[in-house]
Amino acid sequence: MSNPPSPAPTSSAAGDRPAGAPGAARPRSIAANSAALALAQALVKALGFAVVFVLTRSVSVEAYGRFAFAAGFAAMFLPLADPGADFHTTRMISRHPEQASEYLGASLWLKTLLLPVLALVSCGVAWLTGHRGEALLLVVFAVSSNWLLVFCGSYLSVLRGLRRMDYEAMFLVITRVAAVALSLGALWMGGGVLAVGGIQVVATALGVPLVMLYATQMGIAPRRARLWALVRELLTEGVPFAATGVLVMVYFRIDMLMLSQMRGERSVGFYGAGTTLMFTVLIASQVLVSAVFPVIARHRSLADPEARAVATRAMTLSLLMSLPFAVGAWLVGAPVLALLFGRTYAVAAPAFTFLMSTLPFLFMNSLVGICLGAIGRQRLVMAIAGVNLVVNVALNLFLIPRMDYAGAALATLLSEAGGTCMMAIALRGDMLALFPPRTLLGLLAANAALAGLVYAVRAWPVLAVIAIGGVAYLGLVLALRLFQLSDLKSLAPAAGGGGAA
Repeated sequence: MSNPPSPAPTSSAAGDRPAGAPGAARPRSIAANSAALALAQALVKALGFAVVFVLTRSVSVEAYGRFAFAAGFAAMFLPLADPGADFHTTRMISRHPEQASEYLGASLWLKTLLLPVLALVSCGVAWLTGHRGEALLLVVFAVSSNWLLVFCGSYLSVLRGLRRMDYEAMFLVITRVAAVALSLGALWMGGGVLAVGGIQVVATALGVPLVMLYATQMGIAPRRARLWALVRELLTEGVPFAATGVLVMVYFRIDMLMLSQMRGERSVGFYGAGTTLMFTVLIASQVLVSAVFPVIARHRSLADPEARAVATRAMTLSLLMSLPFAVGAWLVGAPVLALLFGRTYAVAAPAFTFLMSTLPFLFMNSLVGICLGAIGRQRLVMAIAGVNLVVNVALNLFLIPRMDYAGAALATLLSEAGGTCMMAIALRGDMLALFPPRTLLGLLAANAALAGLVYAVRAWPVLAVIAIGGVAYLGLVLALRLFQLSDLKSLAPAAGGGGAA
C-alpha cells in the first residue's frame, strides 16, 4: 500500500483547500447533512410504503413472501461487490480530499471486476437451495439492482468524504420516485411481484448518470492514477469493513432463509412485514452515522474531546429516536400492522413487538460500530458481529420450530442485546462516557410517561394514538431539555469549519 501524502488541513472550510481541488466547494455540517438525508429518507420510505401498501393488497401472502425473501436473500451477498471500499474511501477522502478522483477510479474498477463473483455466487446459492421460477427471477432482479446501487455507492462515498450528502439525498429521492411511479403503474395495470422487481432494476439504473453528474459538479472524475496500488489498498484496508458487512448482512437476513426452509413462504411474508418496518426506522440511524463517520475519522480517536462530544450527542439522539418505537409496538403493534399491511397481518404483532424492541440496541450498536471503524478499530466490530451471527443462528434453530416467525424476531432481539453487552464490555470507559447519567434518566422518564399515555388511549383510532403520542413525546423531550436544536448545530464544533452549519 502506498503511503498517503501529507495530511490535509484539519479545517473543513472551503478556503483552507487548494483552489481547484476536488471538493473545494464548502462542505456541510453534520446537522445539514443529517437533515438532508433524513428528509430524503423519510420521503423515500413514505413512497416505498405506498408500493408495499398496494402490493400486499394485490398479491397473496405467499407471493409477497417470495418478494421479501428475494430482497433479503440478495442483500446477504451485497458485500461481495463492495469489500469495504466505500467505508475506506470515505475515511481517506475526509482526510485527503485532493485524492478523491483517484479513489473513485479505483473503487469503480474494483466493483466492476467483482460483478461476476456477485452474480455467480448469489444466483448459484439460490438455485442450490431449491429456488426456481418466479422466486429465482426475483433474486436475479434484486441482485442486479443491488449491484447498480453498489456502483453508485462509489460516487456517493466520495461525496460523503467531502461532506456533501445533499447530493446523496437528491439521488435517493429521484431514483425512488421513479421506482415508485413505475411500480404503482405496473400494479395498476395488473402486474405482480415480477413486474415490481424488474422495475427496481430500471429505476436504479437511472441513478448512474445522476451520480456522475453530481461528481462532475464537484470537479471529480474517475482517474486511473496509481490504479492498482489503490485497488490493493481498498482490498487490504477494506477487508475488516467487508467482513463485518458480510457478517452483519447474513445476520440480518439468515432468519429469512431459515424461515423459508423451515416454515415456508407464508411465515416469511408475515415476518417480512415486521422487518420492513424495523429497517425503515433504522434508516434514521444510518443517516446519523453516515454524517458522523467522516467527522470522527478526521479526529481519529474517541479520546479527542470534540470527537467524544459528537459521539455523545449522536448517542442521545439515537436513543431519543428509537425508544418510542419499542414502547409503541408493545401497546399498539397489531393496529399498526393492520393499518399498514391489512388486517391479515395483525396476527404478526408478537414478532413486530420483538423487532421494534430491537431498535434501541440496533441504534446504539450502529453508532458505536461506525465510530470504531472511523478510528481504525474495525476488527473489534468484526469480532462482535461474528459472535452475534453464531448466537443468532443458534437461537433461530431453537426458537423457529417452537415460535415460528415470532421466534425469529425474538432471536434478533436477544442477539442484538448481547451485541450491546459485548461492546460495553470491550469499550468500558469509552462506552460509559457516551451516556451522561442525567440524559439517560431523562430518556427513561420520557418514555415511561409516553407508555402511560399510549396505554390510556390505546383503544382510540391508531392514527390518533400515534399523533397524540408523538406530540406528547416531543413536548417531554423539550421540557426535559434532553436534546435541542443547538445540539444539532454543535454536533461538530470544529469540523464544521467555523460556521458550516
